[in-house]
Amino acid sequence: MKQTRLFPVIGVMALLVLAGCAQTGSTSQQTPTPANPASASMSATVNITSNGYDPQSVTVKKGGTVTWVNTADSPNWPASAVHPTHEKYPGSSIAKCNTPEASTTFDACKELASGESYSFVFNEAGEWPYHNHVDAATFGKVIVVG
Repeated sequence: MKQTRLFPVIGVMALLVLAGCAQTGSTSQQTPTPANPASASMSATVNITSNGYDPQSVTVKKGGTVTWVNTADSPNWPASAVHPTHEKYPGSSIAKCNTPEASTTFDACKELASGESYSFVFNEAGEWPYHNHVDAATFGKVIVVG
């Protein structure tokens, strides 16, 4: 009698586990793109404000440039996710800062003071999250369509 009551519980648990695996698998492979990729431009500007990145998400065409302009009073260091290695964007790494490869990495490689800017050319299509290395809770994303 105890086994009869246990089967429904095991069945429900198995369904929840399978549903969780299916959900994780289906969303982790998707890369959001704008409704009309043709409307993406070759450049975008992100203002660094005291409240974070504005806009928090930008879309550019492959080969497009994104420029971050610090309009806040505090320093900001835009860099590819994931903190602290900055290796999410292909070929990027904080280890390349202060080397001849620094210009090839999605990493400002320094704190931007108020009024300073940093630009990067995105040659890889995809969705590229980034963060403020000084305050990793501040983040945004660049969507590159191509």
